[in-house]
Amino acid sequence: MTLILASRDKDLYEWQQISALYRAEGGEKFICIGNFGNLNQSILENKGKEACSYIFIDYVSIKVFEEINLISFNPNSSLRKGERMVLSEVKFEAGKAILKSESTEALNSLAQFLIENPDLKVEISSHCDNNLDANKGLTFTKARADKLKEYLIAKSVNPKQLDAKGKGSMQAVALNNNVKGRAKNNRIEIKIINL
Repeated sequence: MTLILASRDKDLYEWQQISALYRAEGGEKFICIGNFGNLNQSILENKGKEACSYIFIDYVSIKVFEEINLISFNPNSSLRKGERMVLSEVKFEAGKAILKSESTEALNSLAQFLIENPDLKVEISSHCDNNLDANKGLTFTKARADKLKEYLIAKSVNPKQLDAKGKGSMQAVALNNNVKGRAKNNRIEIKIINL
């Protein structure tokens, strides 16, 4: 299903699409769609009439989930603006924002590629499965994305070339109902913003 989040906090009027997965178990009589969770309570707290935030469901579509197979990043291949690729060699310690030593070769190669292409700008995003609630997933993946950005800057990459984002579990590429699917969803992506 697709939810639209609207933020009306003073000058912010940006719409963001959020995708969520619902897996039918069989025998369901109905599905409730809306802002019913405790984690949304804080959105409305301490807000005046001039500055308010709210969840607005504009459009909902339900379709069969299709697994997405992302290609691995390869600096020698032709890159296209907007293309999403996975950095499969980049690994973190389980449940932490600590890079494993096996990640250094891939990250050093990426750093060198960015240094040699100073006009290139990329988004580095961290993703997780749905084992954490939405807010914790976003915080967790943001910490990992920031760690990657710090590493690349320490390797002399221009910070202006990097945009680090934690996406939580919002952009699943596989179902989270088995180990293989969860492993695919726990990933690091790179997206070309400017060539």
